[in-house]
Amino acid sequence: MQAMKFREALQKSIQDGIGNNKRIALLFSGGTDSLTCLFALMDLGIHPVLYSFHLQGIIHQDIHVSRKVAQFYNLRHILIEIPKDRERLIRDVVHLIRTYRIYRKTNIQCTYPFYYVLPEVKESVVVSGLGADDL
Repeated sequence: MQAMKFREALQKSIQDGIGNNKRIALLFSGGTDSLTCLFALMDLGIHPVLYSFHLQGIIHQDIHVSRKVAQFYNLRHILIEIPKDRERLIRDVVHLIRTYRIYRKTNIQCTYPFYYVLPEVKESVVVSGLGADDL
């Protein structure tokens, strides 16, 4: 019973957030939060484009899982590589601090990948499981 209430509340929240848009991007790790968002979108009849990222030269377990899920559900999956370049990282972090006033280390770490991911997103709406722990 509680699971159904949660499912309905999640679907309503997503539907309210996306409106009539059908071109949806999902920031996707293949973990619990992004899978939950994926299933809620699919329950609403939406097949999002999945966006995942990894550090250059490092393919972690999340990437393997996200690829398998995308293949299983026949979803478009875009993999974005974050450059592994120390000088560029320093420039990017300084830019994030100065431009967006992000000062906390954890906020910089969590924001940094999206500096590369979001310019690749072509869909009009982005769904993410970020912050789910806060809810």
